[in-house]
Order: sequence, then structure tokens, then C-alpha cells
Amino acid sequence: MNSPFFINHVYGLGYWLKDYAYYPKSWPLFTYMDHGMALPDRITSHEIENKAPLMFKFSPRLVALYRKESRKPVYNIINPFVYYRRSRKINVSEAARGTIFFVAHSTSEIDDLTDWEEYINQLKKIPEQFHPIDVCLHPTDMNKGLNLIFEQHGYKIVTAGDLASYQYTINFYDILRNYRYSMSNLLGSYLFYSVEMGIPFSLYGEEPKYFNKADNNIEKGNYVSYKTDNTYRKAKGLFSGFYTVISKEQAEFVNYELGINDTISRGKACWLVYTAVFLFALRNPRMFLNTLRGRYN
Repeated sequence: MNSPFFINHVYGLGYWLKDYAYYPKSWPLFTYMDHGMALPDRITSHEIENKAPLMFKFSPRLVALYRKESRKPVYNIINPFVYYRRSRKINVSEAARGTIFFVAHSTSEIDDLTDWEEYINQLKKIPEQFHPIDVCLHPTDMNKGLNLIFEQHGYKIVTAGDLASYQYTINFYDILRNYRYSMSNLLGSYLFYSVEMGIPFSLYGEEPKYFNKADNNIEKGNYVSYKTDNTYRKAKGLFSGFYTVISKEQAEFVNYELGINDTISRGKACWLVYTAVFLFALRNPRMFLNTLRGRYN
């Protein structure tokens, strides 16, 4: 049964949150949370304006920011990807080799106007010690046919599959565990998941040329505002260049943003997700009934 909030359907986050909180997999979630790792130093409108009775955020930094913007209760919880990996004891394969390069992804509302031939020329300049290099594409970019450009240059393409499936998380780690190194031309969730797993991450190459057509949460046209945020700039300083080991500073930054040492317990998460059901039903009875009837997804 679907949640009324899209955030609980993407990347398997909602599924593994249910697992963490001892909540039935078949029940809809009535809480809200981050849809991945967020580096901007601001809270977006959809996080404020939704009707969920409470909010989960991964980074203590974002919990503090949220409390300045909203009176809605917000709680620090470990990123469900990390919970999945640790609870299922997923580790780097002994046969791991080479590099997985995560191409910064576009969305249905935001295009990436990158010169892909020049992008691939940059990939070819990566030092030999990081080879072989495989390319991981977001499902949105697979649907746009971006894989064809890389395949023409001989790159192996991998993808974690359907965004709306809990299997996405499983597929992601099934891919990641086979590589010694991780790279991208943009700081994204894969940075955090890689380093937390013990895989060094390197930020390399020209950043994407994002053009926003319809996303109301950010500026229209050229999307560049994220580049000036202090947290983004800090992360860029930590990971720019080529790395074969994880520094203490990198590990501390990643663990903090993932909420590993600040998370509420599984017991408290259980109490909160069940409480949210009753609060949502009380405050939004029609929307609650429509959710049970399968009219929200």
C-alpha cells in the first residue's frame, strides 16, 4: 500500500525505514524524510508544506536547520541505506577491482546540458591505477538514452534499476561492493554510501550543466545555487582530486551527515511511525481514507 508522500517510494528508503522501525511492509508510511543525502544549507518548500505529522532527517545539521524553519517535530535517523548495509552485513567483495563512476543524474524536470564527448575525454584521463572504469547511470538517464553515448566508447554500464522498488537499495550495494574506488563529477548520495562502506571516493571532472525546466524547489534556468552553500564547499574541498584511501576528516564528515552517531533508536522510530498513523488520520481523515483505498501513490 502506497504512502501519500512520494519520498517514501523512491530508492527503497521507505521500505528499509519500515524495517528499521518494526513497521509492517504492507502499511503506508505517514512520515516524511530526505530522499537522499542533501548538502545544501537550506530546507526546501516541499519539506515544510507536506501534511506529514513529523519529519525524519539524516544529518544533525539538517535537523537543526529544519527546527529553525518549521514547528513540525523533526528527528535524526540513520540513513536507511546504511541501516540496510550494516544489518545485512554487506561488505566490499574480496574480488573488487577498478572504479565505479557515478554520472551526476538529471531528472524529468532538470536537464543536464553537458558536452558528453568532452566528458568522456575527461574519463579517459583518469590515472591507470583506477582502471578499469565502469559507469553507473541513474534510471532517469537510462530512460533518456544516455547509456548509448558511453557504450559507443566501450564503457560498461550498470544501473540500480527501478526507483520505486525496494530492490533498488539491494541492487545498488550489489553493484558498489565490486569496486575498489568510487568517483563522480558531482557530490551525491553515492559519495556517502561509498565512504561509509570503506570505498575511497574522488570528485573528478567538470560539474553538470543543470538547466531547470519545472522544479519549483530551486531556481529556474541554470541551476547553480547549490555551489555556494558552505557544506557543499566543505565537501568539495575534502573530496576533490584522486583518493586511494579514506582520510579521517572524510570519514568523520560522512558519518556525521549520515546520522550514524546521532540516530534515534529502532524502538523510538517504531513508536514515532505508529504515532504518525494516528496523527495523520486525525488531522487529514479524507486523505487518510483515500490512501487506504489506494488513491495516493
